[in-house]
Amino acid sequence: MPVSRFSEEIAFRSRRFRHLAILRLVIAAAYLILEVFLNPADASSFKVLCSLLFAAYAILIFVFREQPELRNYAVSIQFADLIFTVILVLLSDTGHAALPLLMFYFLLTEASLLHGAREVLIISAVCIVFYAAWLASEEARRFEFSFGSFMFLLVVGGALAYYFSRQVVRMENRIAELLRNTTGQSEAEIAPAIESALGELSRWMRSSGSILALWSDDIGYVAICRHPTQSGPEEKAVATFDASREWACFQGERMDFYSNDVSLVDKAGKPIERTFDLHPYVIQKFEIYNGLGCALFDGERPIGRILLINSIGEIRRRHWKKLQDITPYFRDAVRHLLVIKQTEHAAYEREHGRIAHDLHDGPLQSMISF
Repeated sequence: MPVSRFSEEIAFRSRRFRHLAILRLVIAAAYLILEVFLNPADASSFKVLCSLLFAAYAILIFVFREQPELRNYAVSIQFADLIFTVILVLLSDTGHAALPLLMFYFLLTEASLLHGAREVLIISAVCIVFYAAWLASEEARRFEFSFGSFMFLLVVGGALAYYFSRQVVRMENRIAELLRNTTGQSEAEIAPAIESALGELSRWMRSSGSILALWSDDIGYVAICRHPTQSGPEEKAVATFDASREWACFQGERMDFYSNDVSLVDKAGKPIERTFDLHPYVIQKFEIYNGLGCALFDGERPIGRILLINSIGEIRRRHWKKLQDITPYFRDAVRHLLVIKQTEHAAYEREHGRIAHDLHDGPLQSMISF
């Protein structure tokens, strides 16, 4: 299940990348036609050179759009698109104001489809600043129209920034609400809530799966809860805590990490020195390619960890920071569950002692006497 979902998300991302490559090529062709071929008298050598470089760059991205290695450099491509946009907008003829607008929206679309809200905010701010510089270079007779365009860009950029920021806040509140409702519930009720929260977290962080491991050394209890659930068909799968000493391998010393490659060996077969503690059995069991993790602490004592595995995009430090902001909600739910397990364990030990005492003073003593 995690592998198939991982493949589907990669296919979605590939289609987005392909559509953006086609749109970039169309914009490059339109710029060449409108700014160079139709106005050769106004086209300086530097403008022609930049236009041809942008067209060649767009053609290369289009030709090699199916290469996975190229999609790994999506951030660098976004930066190159921004640089070309800034240069071409400043060189653009004032009579073709639609081209800067089109390139501005292309950058916003690229940032939202391949990256996230942070990139949309950055792109909006940078584009507005340079668009203002482009306005300053226009003729006075066009200032009224251009100022209206600038205000339109400002409103649209602000609306998009608010929308993406609001989506982040809503997701955080959704996860917090799911986990907040676990207080006072039984183990059977806590498991579905945690599984749902892990699902929301996976979708938010664009990961194919997530795992919550928890343990208590005092009672020797170790368990995991995962999304998606493993038992039975998807429509009938029931979220549970899989309690087994097998999952003790989730414990470690360096549990906070993010990595785009969790390989055990390099291409030459030599062991890789890693800066995180992720047991080889866990990597093989859950077929982990990349991931990020965060430890859960009760005071100074570790009581669990969260793993997000097989992220669709490149994992960066900001994703890890985002996970750290969410972990306190999971920590409270895990702490409540461990209190339940410790109470059950204490009751079991008391009952075990009572039965042993009754046997010693009752039938067992009589048998020994006989």
